[in-house]
Amino acid sequence: RLLYSNKRTITGRINCIDRSFNPQMLPKESLERKMIISRFREGKIVMLDYVSFETKLALFFSQDSDFINKYKDEDLHNETAKVIFMTNTTTSKQRSIGKSINHTLIYGGGEEVLKNLLKDISNSNEAIERVREFLKPIIDLSKEIQISCEELGYIVNSFGTIVKPQKTWASFSNFISAIAADILVEKLYLIRDFLLNKKSKFLFQVHDSFIFDIHPEEIEILEEIKNILSNFKSIQLQVGESRGENLYECSS
Repeated sequence: RLLYSNKRTITGRINCIDRSFNPQMLPKESLERKMIISRFREGKIVMLDYVSFETKLALFFSQDSDFINKYKDEDLHNETAKVIFMTNTTTSKQRSIGKSINHTLIYGGGEEVLKNLLKDISNSNEAIERVREFLKPIIDLSKEIQISCEELGYIVNSFGTIVKPQKTWASFSNFISAIAADILVEKLYLIRDFLLNKKSKFLFQVHDSFIFDIHPEEIEILEEIKNILSNFKSIQLQVGESRGENLYECSS
C-alpha cells in the first residue's frame, strides 16, 4: 500500500510520497514497469487515463455552449494541432505540439515560449493567432479568474476548495488543477467502493491515470469503471484505455 498525500501541493494534487517505491516517477522505458505484472493467471494490467483532462475541464468551465457542444467529445490537443497545421489529420508529434501550445496559452505562458514551441513552423505568428481565436472562450475565462485572484488574493473552485496561488499569472492553472485534483479524489473513493466485492484490484494512481490488475473473469467491469470515471455532474470526460501483460506494455 503506497503512501500518498494531497497536502503538499497548492492545488491538492495527489502525489506519491513513498520513499521505497514511487510509480509516478518511473521512466516509461524502465525495468520496474516491466516487473509490474498481474497476480492472476492470464490477468491483465490495465491503465485507464483521462484524455486531455485539464484542457477538457477548461472547455466545460468556459460556459460557452457553442464551443462546448462542438468540442466536448473531441481531443482538444488534437483539435489545436489541426488549427496550427491547418489539416484534418494529425500525427502524434503534431498532437504533442498542440498539447504544449494548449497548456502554454491556457496556463499563462509567455509569447517567447509559444514562439519557441513553433520555431520550426512557417508563419508561426499566424498559427498562434489562429489558436488564440480557437481557444478564445477558455482564454477569456482564464483572464476572469486572474482578475478575481488579483482582487481577492485567492480563488475558489467548484468544490468550494480555496486555493492561494503563489503567482497571479498561474491562478487559472491552479483553478483547473484544483478541480482536477478534487475529481480524482472523488473517483478514487467510487472505485474503491465498486471493487469491494470484485476479484480485480486497483493498484495505484499516476497523476490522472488509474492502474488496475484485472482478473480474467472480470474484463467486462472495465466498461463500468470507465463509466464511473467519465461522468462528473453534467461533464462527460474522455477516458483512454491500454492493457498488457505488464505496466510497460500499457505505457509504451
